[in-house]
Amino acid sequence: MNMKWEKSPIEGDQVRSLAVSYNLDLLTASILSRRQMTSPGDVAFFVEEDERFLHNSFIFPDMEKAVERVLAAVEEGETVLICGDKDADGITSTVLMVETLQMIGLNPQWRVPVGSEDYG
Repeated sequence: MNMKWEKSPIEGDQVRSLAVSYNLDLLTASILSRRQMTSPGDVAFFVEEDERFLHNSFIFPDMEKAVERVLAAVEEGETVLICGDKDADGITSTVLMVETLQMIGLNPQWRVPVGSEDYG
């Protein structure tokens, strides 16, 4: 199967203007421009480093229960298994979960499908 990557066109002047206005490198400015994230609010949200402006994960149903369960696993020294996906975002999220759980005192195991193994 032959796949062709198609990118939407962008204006060089717009990319340079974003880079200068928000002190961004040209690659970041290009990505924002290609995603049509050029308004001050969009750019500020994307480049914001202050954790106060991140999405509130406790909006998810039962997030408190999930956090309590993870903390109980830390207290009890339980083994935790992270079941990940084998695509790019699945591998990335698996790594982030493993590293985060290690930071709070767990030693998690991880597993992603190999070859033609089913997952999901």
